[in-house]
Amino acid sequence: MSEVRPRGAVATFAVDATGWANPRGEGRFLRGLLPELAASLGEPLAPGPAGGLAVLCHADDAAAIDASLGGRATLLPLGREEQPGTDLAAGGRRPVGVLLRCGLKALRARPVALLQPSAVGWFPTPGVRQLVVFHDVKPPGGQAALFYPSRRDRLLAAAKQSLALRSAASVLAVSEASRTQLAASVPPTIPLGLLPVAVDRAFRPRSPAEIEQARNLAGLGEGARFVLVSSGLNRHKDPGLVLEALPLLDQMGGMLAGLDVVLVGAHRGSYGSTAPEVLARARRLGLKERLHAPGHVSDGTLAALYSDCEALVSASRFEGLGLSALEAAACGARAVLSDIPPHRETAGPGAKLFPVGDVGALAAALSVALAVPRPGPSARYSWAEAAARTGERLAAAAPGNNFPRSLPRPRPFRR
Repeated sequence: MSEVRPRGAVATFAVDATGWANPRGEGRFLRGLLPELAASLGEPLAPGPAGGLAVLCHADDAAAIDASLGGRATLLPLGREEQPGTDLAAGGRRPVGVLLRCGLKALRARPVALLQPSAVGWFPTPGVRQLVVFHDVKPPGGQAALFYPSRRDRLLAAAKQSLALRSAASVLAVSEASRTQLAASVPPTIPLGLLPVAVDRAFRPRSPAEIEQARNLAGLGEGARFVLVSSGLNRHKDPGLVLEALPLLDQMGGMLAGLDVVLVGAHRGSYGSTAPEVLARARRLGLKERLHAPGHVSDGTLAALYSDCEALVSASRFEGLGLSALEAAACGARAVLSDIPPHRETAGPGAKLFPVGDVGALAAALSVALAVPRPGPSARYSWAEAAARTGERLAAAAPGNNFPRSLPRPRPFRR
């Protein structure tokens, strides 16, 4: 395993990878981006210094990260008492002391710039410029309670986003929709760019044997046909809406009748799981036997479910990216998506859109989607491209511009 070592004259770029083990979101982003970034930082990224990579991580994740990066990075493992947890949701509940220790640990590598892969996990690094990535942005007006379960969480999240934006030397959004929303809060003096996020390499069409194993894990009977909900059980994802559409599809008959629902996602989540409400809705509709909720599954299992489902359904009320649509496209699955800007941006070939919360429109969109053959697999973005853009931004954030520290500056911030 790499050890902390002096870098001499070679510039070091640091990354906060404490979210590496998060099974979704930030974890997938890090597991996809970091290997490509580590491979590229041995060469000059732009006119200026060549780069090395220092990675702040959980001690328990260090071996896996080192293997994934091929030993091409300096690891900065945190002690157990400093580890903030793999799930940085719920307002980013890192105590102030942990935030300070994270910053001090990162500074040990003497980096010229630091990549914060999520604004939720932000911590200060005095004297070091930060490149901050935004995945989820502020929920639309009146919907914050769907995203954060308490007023305290909402206040913490708003404060963390404000600090991250005020201190950034550069900001990257994971979708054009997110960039458009962030533009209202990021001052024109701070570069605001786009970082297209790819999907994990596990998302590809799977073999019949892999599909059979995934079906057994989900509890699907022989010959059962199903639609897949994979975006999670959080309130703003509206995962139970598809249950309301099943009776309408049964009335339409033919291939639309008798569909099951496989709902993938942890039954407990920091943004508030709706698992009990979804189960109650299934009982009320007499659909309990047609609902399968295996909880969190591996990426390989999820890819097999994409490969076998009649369609992916994502009814999210708002998203930063809409990763499920990209995963479905990579596996060649049909997709029926709520009509929100990130879904319009990431929808694969033949995807059907329906107005948010409209059960009748969802059923109609499913009827249209299932009437045509499955599309072939397609990939919209690559991690190599994402790493190249990130590397360019890190190099641009290195000393030479007129803002040499990552501490909040006094200026208006529009909520």
